[in-house]
Amino acid sequence: MPTNAVRSIRAEYEKQGIVTLKEFLDPRSLELVREDVRAAEVIALKDLVVNWGGKKVAFFTERRGEKGESSENFVLTPYFQSSRDRVHVFFEEIEGRLAVNRLGHGLHLHPGLPNMGKIVYGNERLNAALQDIGYRAPVCLLSVYIPKLPRGFGSEVVPHQESTFAHTQPLSACVLWIALEDATVENACMYGLPGSHKLPLKFVSKVDLEKKRRGYLQINDTDIPAFEPGAAPYVPLEVKAGDALLFHGNFVHCSPRNVSPRPRPALSFQFIETDKTEFSAFNWIKAVNSRKLYD
Repeated sequence: MPTNAVRSIRAEYEKQGIVTLKEFLDPRSLELVREDVRAAEVIALKDLVVNWGGKKVAFFTERRGEKGESSENFVLTPYFQSSRDRVHVFFEEIEGRLAVNRLGHGLHLHPGLPNMGKIVYGNERLNAALQDIGYRAPVCLLSVYIPKLPRGFGSEVVPHQESTFAHTQPLSACVLWIALEDATVENACMYGLPGSHKLPLKFVSKVDLEKKRRGYLQINDTDIPAFEPGAAPYVPLEVKAGDALLFHGNFVHCSPRNVSPRPRPALSFQFIETDKTEFSAFNWIKAVNSRKLYD
């Protein structure tokens, strides 16, 4: 990567908390990753039947006239807990119909998904970008495929900060989000709050497996505005298929329900620093994989 391109990434990242990496995946790589996604779903559904009795885990349930509600109990289940280095499938129930919400959380670690691994490991462009914004020994904590299904089954994601769920001391999380199809306002692209990475982290998610408890602890009185599509201060983050967004763990982002006829599939990779940081014991992931991106 040219030196001037690296400098421009750092300047924009420090100012906005997010940068767009255009054509992060070229057309051939994009198609190979899509093939891995199809393979991942086959792997996850087979594993669900063979090893978990076919019991489907739902993130939340929504019925007509009722606001979607999330049950936090799914985080405490062995199925969710063991997904950190495997490929598991999670659902959402809307109007009595189960639909895939995501596949995760170890796509990049699965030997049957080599193109997922190539996004993370040995990727010179990613390495250059992470090094430029200050990472010395980053680890990919998790990876997720989000189909963002059409016609109302691609559920809303409320404004949040990624560091809530990937907490280190000091804070170090960042996210690489890759569009697998064009992400537009029409099909519920991500929205963000420019400069919000400078806000203090508002909540931490605390998972206590011994007490079978998951809750959110407010640690700062940070004002995170409610989200209304098309209304300030949130801006749409429209990108083309193969483009990536790299954003800070405190960057506030969200997305509306996808009511269009087109899906808005994406991959999300969550990174943390391991050099001179402490991984918080209350994270839902209890052990960090040891595979570094670079030496």
